[in-house]
Amino acid sequence: YRTSPRNTFNLEYEYRRFSYTREIDTEIHTATMGWRHEVSPTLFWEISAGPLFISWGDGNGDETNWHASAEISKSFKRIDIGLGYTRDVSTYGGMGGTGIYQTWWGDITSRITPHFTASLTGNYSRQKPIAEGEGDYYQKMHYYTVGLDLTYLFTPRLIGFSSYFYTHQYLEITKENLDYHQAMLALSYSFTRWLSGHLQYIYSNFSYPLFYNATEEDISVYDNRVMLGLSLTWPWAKVPIRPPSPPLTQGVGR
Repeated sequence: YRTSPRNTFNLEYEYRRFSYTREIDTEIHTATMGWRHEVSPTLFWEISAGPLFISWGDGNGDETNWHASAEISKSFKRIDIGLGYTRDVSTYGGMGGTGIYQTWWGDITSRITPHFTASLTGNYSRQKPIAEGEGDYYQKMHYYTVGLDLTYLFTPRLIGFSSYFYTHQYLEITKENLDYHQAMLALSYSFTRWLSGHLQYIYSNFSYPLFYNATEEDISVYDNRVMLGLSLTWPWAKVPIRPPSPPLTQGVGR
């Protein structure tokens, strides 16, 4: 809801349910209240927060927490700079246990030419379990991510994307270091104002140490994906097309 040319408020509700065979079901209810303030045509900040309610299906009771985010962005003639912070609650894909997930991020976007845009991003995240226990779900995790996005407008209807992300994960208790690489190429073609098609190729490499017979070996897992898709956009809800962000690592479900 826009109360003035410079102030916009939004209210959002989200429902998530995790259901596994022979496992308990987990339900998550999230409410968010946000405020965006435009200081000038080139400067804005935005904040949001709200409660989070988790219902465990094993009869062990419910859990309440909160989430929040803040962002500030400044635009110059050919460069946009953004900084932000988010606090969320992870349920590890509904598998049990919860953790506080915090991220500090920043990005710089440069409009090199009217058709070519480059964006450099970086963030630091940490995850701290709420309860004590054993296993990866109950230890502190740290993530360091850097990425590069390139966008090129071939024609008014055809857009090309490419990106590369690198994430390093560190687990405090087991002292493990894990590395994740992802590269992506994509094309998007707008058939009409409300219908577009997408072609994506994603390559990812996940490496981690494996201890076997008192020796350490580096294990690498490779993944290649080709995806085709169609997107429908209502004429009054113009949504920008963005390449997908890489998952942090395996085993961290949100």
